[in-house]
Amino acid sequence: MTMLARFYDVVLDSRGNGIRNATVTVTRHNGDDAVLYTSRVGTTTTSNVLTTDTKGQFSFYAPDGVYSLLIEKDGVIDPITLDDVCVGGGKYLNPEWFGIFEGADGTDITAGLQDWVYEILEHTTGTVASGVLRSGQIVLPHGSFVADSILWHPSISLAGSNRAGTVLTLKANATAIGPANVRALIYILARARSSDGPSAWMPVLEDIILAGNKANQSNLEAYGIYCENGNLDPDYATYAPDGDSSGYSAFHGRNIEVDSFSGTGINVRADRQRLMLNGRWRTTSHGILSGSTVVTVAEGLYVGGNDPVLTDGGAGACTGHAINGGACSGLIVHGCNIFAAKAAARSNNALALHAQNCNGITLVGNVFNDTVSLNGTTFDVRSMSIMGNDFRPGKGILTADGVTAGSADVTCNAFIRVRGYKNVVIGLNNYNSNSNGERFEYLATFTDDAAGYIEYASATSESPDLLKPWHTTNAVPIYAATGGTCTYKAIDPTTTSHRFSGTMAVGLGDAAALEAYTLHVGDGDSKFNGPVLFNRPARLIWAQTVANIAAVDAGTTVVPDKQVETILNNTSVIATHTLELPTNPEDGARYAVISRGGVTGLTMTLSSAATTAGHNIIGSASRVLAAGGSFAMRFKESSLEWWPSS
Repeated sequence: MTMLARFYDVVLDSRGNGIRNATVTVTRHNGDDAVLYTSRVGTTTTSNVLTTDTKGQFSFYAPDGVYSLLIEKDGVIDPITLDDVCVGGGKYLNPEWFGIFEGADGTDITAGLQDWVYEILEHTTGTVASGVLRSGQIVLPHGSFVADSILWHPSISLAGSNRAGTVLTLKANATAIGPANVRALIYILARARSSDGPSAWMPVLEDIILAGNKANQSNLEAYGIYCENGNLDPDYATYAPDGDSSGYSAFHGRNIEVDSFSGTGINVRADRQRLMLNGRWRTTSHGILSGSTVVTVAEGLYVGGNDPVLTDGGAGACTGHAINGGACSGLIVHGCNIFAAKAAARSNNALALHAQNCNGITLVGNVFNDTVSLNGTTFDVRSMSIMGNDFRPGKGILTADGVTAGSADVTCNAFIRVRGYKNVVIGLNNYNSNSNGERFEYLATFTDDAAGYIEYASATSESPDLLKPWHTTNAVPIYAATGGTCTYKAIDPTTTSHRFSGTMAVGLGDAAALEAYTLHVGDGDSKFNGPVLFNRPARLIWAQTVANIAAVDAGTTVVPDKQVETILNNTSVIATHTLELPTNPEDGARYAVISRGGVTGLTMTLSSAATTAGHNIIGSASRVLAAGGSFAMRFKESSLEWWPSS
């Protein structure tokens, strides 16, 4: 319940005495009869014609607004009309004072709203300098209004009745304003409150729809909310003498919708810190298309200032990027729906999110319906974290399985695109096809010396396809070119197996001050008292077997590839026997031979296939085995040589 304001006054004669029984007729600023109430709770109405008491006093309760009072008493005083009487909050908070009436759909409120801003500032122009000035909040009533470009001061906040209840539409062929000379429904000046950084102005924009009316802008670029560069403050040298822009904040947006502008919906230039958008914000459908031709490239959100935090909102359906981070620092996006560009406009310049030379990015718990692009050239070693998101191409992004719409190059045919950055960590995300079942070609692309780590889950075979949401048949769905590298960990839920790439280290590395490291393999363990370096791959021999052979004199035994122990089970000594070594031996495996009864002349040979492959036996190919005697050989794959082994 809204509590009503009480208005009180006294009707006096020329000697200062109260006039009793005078009539006071209360009307609205527009001439309509005022609706008055008997109490501040507003449950019981009363007549808009009042009578003064014995002391000449009168009062009433009414909604905030601007009223007129007609005061008269026959034979005592001539009728007097008092106009522009503000009830509730004073003129600084009263929209009717500035000619803005609730429900006045289609009314151009440019002059009134601009005057309101200047009234609060106690200045009459938009060239007001920095310093400690009057601040306040402007609350627009319910209605759909029209406005030209408005010059806004960062000390003033703006609120509507609620997002659906207050709509502010940019008029046709908007006027270019401000030091930047741009068209913008809300042009927020860069003005510092003081030289003390923590005291920066940060206006709040909430509960309102800003509509761009782009069809009536004659293809001119017009923004929704434009935060000019900090260095456009005429006092920038005073408040940021060393180029420290901490004194210049962007704004805080809550429950706002910015829709259908010919230019970027929300444009926050450099030197404007701490953009915060939360509480169901949206910026959508910006830019102009003529058929398949892009007339104006417009983004949902551009942010060039540092430390932006974007939560609980959405952006997309533009001719440019849904969100573009331009050389900003500390970009955080959480719990947002970032969707695709219009299919006809899709290109390298129209992706779900593009981060250009950003210094630190965290993307967590979002939905992306197009490519996330990380493009680094300057801050290439800064950290980038992407995890816990839902990636799926939007309908219209793909013209066929593995074929993207528009003019984007091959690196944009993936859920994630990385260029230049060398410290990218991509944790577990959910990847899926679009609603038509069509898929990007790759999971991720790494180019221009980019380097990173990615972890993903997928079936190792084409079936089931639901676990392979990319079109490529490559075992690893990652495209790398021009020096790009990616270390990966793949999890196959269908087989519960893990696959790794790159180098695996055991222990802490150089100069680690630990007593021991333990590596467990099967049921055993191995303890190391210092860092361990594997100079070549170390792997287990699978399907190891042991065989008992009924060896006979002058016979031949062929050793299978995985038979690492061969027992010649002759009960007495035999003169000769031939042992054919494995054709495809395991690198480094030890192949042992044991004779129960002994062999006077045991000869080792190679299969014809092994000989053709270039295998060689080093040393003597003949052995004498006493009863119970044994010997072993090891194969070295790099040189294709068999060596005696103890």
